[in-house]
Amino acid sequence: MATTKPRLTITLEPHTHLVISTLAKLQGGSKSKVITDLLDSVVPVLERTARVLQMAEAAQTSVTQDMKTAFEDSEKKLEKMINQAMGEMETLEDFFSGEPVSEHAQPPYSNRGVRSKPTPHSDPETEVKNPESSTTSGRKKPKARKVSDH
Repeated sequence: MATTKPRLTITLEPHTHLVISTLAKLQGGSKSKVITDLLDSVVPVLERTARVLQMAEAAQTSVTQDMKTAFEDSEKKLEKMINQAMGEMETLEDFFSGEPVSEHAQPPYSNRGVRSKPTPHSDPETEVKNPESSTTSGRKKPKARKVSDH
């Protein structure tokens, strides 16, 4: 069936093509439909971006810089939101895969200095004596005697 809609030829990275192919198969549609749906969902953002850039182009230089800064700040906020959304997707992916939550969501591993093998100092024959248990001459200090009540 012929269409009057504009056509576009694009070149994709192999990984991107694989992801789009997988989504198309899972959704029971075509790769073109996946890409069209994706682009249609971001058109409002693209329209606003184009409008802001047109206004910035027409504005004075100082105003342009202020707008550019505001736009960059907004972009950083959007990036943070996207990263949070990707984290949620990872959580869902981990849930459906039956695997534990991904290592990105876990705090770094630390064993707090615990050793799996005994150290040379833990062997009674090679144990280092407590310096308080001997005198400077090398003789042992006498043990404290219990005082009786007589």
